[in-house]
Amino acid sequence: MNYFWDDQFHLYRTKNPGEFSYSDGVEVEERLLSTVANAKDRSTFSQELAESICDWPGEYHFSRFRHCLVRPLELHAGDRVLELGCGCGAITRFLGEIGAKVVAVEGSLPRARVAAERCRELSNVRVVVDDILRFETDERFDCILLIGVLEYAALYSGREKPFEHYLQAVTRFLAPGGRVVIAIENKVGLKYFNGCGEDHVGIPFFGVQDLYGTRTARTFGRRELIALLSAAGLSQVRFYYPFPDYKLPSVVLSENALTDPGFDAIDLLARCHARDYTGSPYRGFDEALAFSVLHANGLLADLSNSFLIVATPDKEPPARATKLAFAWSVNRAPEVCTQTTFVRDGSGIRVLKEPLTSSPSGSRAVDESLAITHQVSESVYRPGRQLLWNLLRARAGGGDVESIVQALRPWMEFLLEHARVSPAQVADVWDDLPKLSSYVLAGDFLDCTPFNLLNIDGKLVPIDDEWRSKNDIIENHII
Repeated sequence: MNYFWDDQFHLYRTKNPGEFSYSDGVEVEERLLSTVANAKDRSTFSQELAESICDWPGEYHFSRFRHCLVRPLELHAGDRVLELGCGCGAITRFLGEIGAKVVAVEGSLPRARVAAERCRELSNVRVVVDDILRFETDERFDCILLIGVLEYAALYSGREKPFEHYLQAVTRFLAPGGRVVIAIENKVGLKYFNGCGEDHVGIPFFGVQDLYGTRTARTFGRRELIALLSAAGLSQVRFYYPFPDYKLPSVVLSENALTDPGFDAIDLLARCHARDYTGSPYRGFDEALAFSVLHANGLLADLSNSFLIVATPDKEPPARATKLAFAWSVNRAPEVCTQTTFVRDGSGIRVLKEPLTSSPSGSRAVDESLAITHQVSESVYRPGRQLLWNLLRARAGGGDVESIVQALRPWMEFLLEHARVSPAQVADVWDDLPKLSSYVLAGDFLDCTPFNLLNIDGKLVPIDDEWRSKNDIIENHII
């Protein structure tokens, strides 16, 4: 269209760009560009980029958790994807790596330069500098992404209904059967009732009191979003619920996860503690425990901290197998990063754990006495609650030493039931009661932590034995 190739910045731009004021700060964006330009590995799982994180902008643009948000969409090689407001390319890079044909639009030239540099060797990715409302193309797309973008519509659209204007401008680029994907904060998310600052203005309780002005960034509740999308012609809406939020999700629940009678969605949220991006650590209550109560009363969907929404003008065909939930472990060495998918298949639920990179996991030496191996597999889902919930309740109830000890007692008793005295220690304990340090466990108990023990009808059952040792292990090596 009206774009020319800028060979210096490796992106497309217009001759007469409009003004675009959104920025993380000149110094920050120059640092991000320098980091990417000097990195030998610019991939999603780059160790260099992960190790460069020193503040919130760096984390937002380089964290591996960023790309997890779009994994449930199951995009494939050859899919035509339009990413509007691509920022510095964290998700763009992942889309390019899976082989999607990506057009990434960013209004800020400094941020677009970072995205273009990060995707420089990917010929299937084109970065375009332009305002979303001015962007033009004859192409039509299978998927259009608005991740952290819709909330800013009132700042850049002069229309009376800026959010509908944004959505209508977007839908004209949809191919037949295409879908619009929106990620946005929930203005009545539980974290905001717990004192976290509203993400765009940093003021606690700003969104829940609806203090937004006509020219400020604005978020919405679930029902408001359904009405807004319907008014824009996107009548078919499916929600996903990212935790702790859409920015850095470690868990994503589907709508079916909240209604399936055989699936305990809340158990996945025990360690999904929300961040206050103003930096405040103070909270009034434990959100995991509160989510459990909300779910029991049918309120979890409305009070989720964020939404991932798939919207279409037409109904999508039903899937053969229903994927209830996704969980990721990505703050690890790349070769042991994993995705866990919970799939309703007929009358049962399967748990599929798979590596996220093609690197061999192999064996890792912790010290001279312990070498661990990593393995992933498929298993049958077991409904139950992690023993970790005992610890969360004890902490919320006061957190005194005695209550913490009692919360962890079932874990230690379980380990001791399966332990034996080390042969090397037998002579030392012959005349005395054995010390705790005298006990050893078989190598397959290495991963037997409170969050890998389920309480099923009063019996503790180990799950997710991802880490193992070929040799016996002493109690203090349980990870």
